Amino acid sequence: MFGKEHVTNFFWKNKKIFKTMIVKNKINLSNFKYSIDYKNEIILVKKILKIIKKKKIVPSYQNIVKIIKSENNLKKQKKLRKPLMIK
Repeated sequence: MFGKEHVTNFFWKNKKIFKTMIVKNKINLSNFKYSIDYKNEIILVKKILKIIKKKKIVPSYQNIVKIIKSENNLKKQKKLRKPLMIK
């Protein structure tokens, strides 16, 4: 079951099939979550995309981090945890 839940291990174990590498960043972004597991996270992504479209900025991870840090309502939204139910 572990292999099915964490697919990244499959990529690392099959380096002949996949090109893998470690990318280091000057800024520590480990406090940011990169998956959508809760309903509020979909709402958060929609709000971020709306801001990106309105301000006509490039949707890079650097700009997304800036948006989340600068928008107080997004910081609050990020902390909410409502289970994601797909029907």
